[in-house]
Amino acid sequence: MIHMEQQMETLLALLRDAFAQGAKSLSDLMPLPISLDVMNLELCTLPHLELTLNQNVQESQIATIRQSFAGAIWGEGFWLLSFTNALQLTSALSGVRMHFLQLDQSAREVLCEMGNMALNITLGVLRDLLKRTSPSSMPHLYVDSQKALLHSILTTHREHQALLATILFRQGTLTFCMFLVLVCALSPLQFVTQAIK
Repeated sequence: MIHMEQQMETLLALLRDAFAQGAKSLSDLMPLPISLDVMNLELCTLPHLELTLNQNVQESQIATIRQSFAGAIWGEGFWLLSFTNALQLTSALSGVRMHFLQLDQSAREVLCEMGNMALNITLGVLRDLLKRTSPSSMPHLYVDSQKALLHSILTTHREHQALLATILFRQGTLTFCMFLVLVCALSPLQFVTQAIK
């Protein structure tokens, strides 16, 4: 158990460094710098994932970037945030204030790029640890109820566990949490053990 905790701490430190570098690259393109801080990383069962998201995402509607991957890391990745935070993030990254409670094509593209970046950062760290490739699909954006998303995950990955990262976005006075979920055919417990020896 102690060894497993050390492995998770090592993975958390690697993800923190990788997201910090990603935030720095984004900040170079923007008038105000941003930060992406990985606040927490945990292995959890899917019922626990449902409980955690219900407790931390207060809105019923959420925006999700969903991406599948194969090879050494076979499964799906989900980057999600509340719909209100999705509008705020789009405004922060594009510099265009969202006047309507909807995502136009430009906003959807911004979210897809951000979600793709977050998922690729995570997969990149894991690929480097395993020293193996894992091709991924094109990311897709979904705006749906939290209940619908969780039902989809539970139905598709009933026997699997999840790796859950809580990521804090900051730009000036704007602060909110986003969540990254990695669901693998290989249990995250086995996966982390293989990746970090």
